[in-house]
Amino acid sequence: ACTITSILKIGARGDQVECLQGLLKLTQDGIFGPQTHQAVIKFQLANGLVGDGIIGPLTRAVLNK
Repeated sequence: ACTITSILKIGARGDQVECLQGLLKLTQDGIFGPQTHQAVIKFQLANGLVGDGIIGPLTRAVLNK
């Protein structure tokens, strides 16, 4: 499994985004677009986090468990 170490949001690209997409069971294209953004908000709300669509420290901690 991968570990997310950076802050990710709309427009981000690369390995960390692919890792995130894998954890969220999305198509792994490495581009943080609208589909990834919506999936992040859904994940955040389901885990009692603020649904801002940004992978910050709190969301990252839950994802990396």
